[in-house]
Amino acid sequence: MVKLLLLMVEDLINRYNIIIPAAGSARRLRPLTEKTPKSMLKVGGLSIIERQLINLPRENINKVVIIVGHESEKLINYVEKLNFDFPISFVENDEYHETNCAYSLMCASNFFQDIIIINCDLLFSIESLRKLINNDKSAAVCLRDNKAYQTDLQKALIKNDHILKWSLNLNEANAEIMGPVKLKENNSRKILNYFKTLSETDQKQKHCFSLFSECISDINFYPVVIGDNVWYEVDNKSDLEDANKLISNSELLI
Repeated sequence: MVKLLLLMVEDLINRYNIIIPAAGSARRLRPLTEKTPKSMLKVGGLSIIERQLINLPRENINKVVIIVGHESEKLINYVEKLNFDFPISFVENDEYHETNCAYSLMCASNFFQDIIIINCDLLFSIESLRKLINNDKSAAVCLRDNKAYQTDLQKALIKNDHILKWSLNLNEANAEIMGPVKLKENNSRKILNYFKTLSETDQKQKHCFSLFSECISDINFYPVVIGDNVWYEVDNKSDLEDANKLISNSELLI
């Protein structure tokens, strides 16, 4: 009886394919990334990718899928040596040098079931990711309110727990989107089908979040508001320096 109850509880746990696009060459972080993938840069003594993998809730992982490109062999060997106790697969974007992250994401379309997409430069807490996972919406995204200050993140206008508008430039915005993004299979398929309608040029140039924003008429993204002390994005050398200063005073773990 106890075993049956445990199996029933196990079936109720939401599990996701965690997709991490990490193929780009990170030009804004050169020369640090000339021979090193961005996700292997150290913050507080640990690489960004190791921090990300540590902060994944084990109970919600079906599989981790890392999309590689720039210095792919180096990144694959590095992650495999970390020896995490959950399945990790690697997908190669052979055209990483001339494509953006939406194209990289679509290289993993075979894994588009229930998915969570995490940019390879995002530091986050495990509790913020659990907050995203544990809401009951079929599409959701982590964001911050922009009342205190604004960054270069994509903007959103939120009203009644609904993202009305989502764009890189949005004057009436009251939030900024940093991710991760959660999509149940019905919605991940909508993203894939929309991508297929784009021209080859648009497919290669599109950013992931721009791709998602163009689907808000068909997908109701639920906003999950996250505090500023539980995430940080590393885009350039200044961000990397700031992240190393902030990591010991935040809830981003270890």
